[in-house]
Amino acid sequence: MGITRHAVRIHLSTRTDPAGMTEWVVTYTVSEQGRERSFVTHHAAEASARQLVTNLLADRLRATSVEDVYSEDWGARPR
Repeated sequence: MGITRHAVRIHLSTRTDPAGMTEWVVTYTVSEQGRERSFVTHHAAEASARQLVTNLLADRLRATSVEDVYSEDWGARPR
């Protein structure tokens, strides 16, 4: 029996770092063997943040829709 890991919440947002650059932040929660764990990753590029989101969405439970799991919030508008 393998380990089952599913993304249950994914949130993509932006913020401005102290140097004035846009930072992409992916906050996500995964359920693994009935336990939930949350993580935060910071990205300098939108492409890398969106790639992580794509990979996490592929790991969601098939019965859940993207809208149930994923949200976005633009705190700082990217240039």
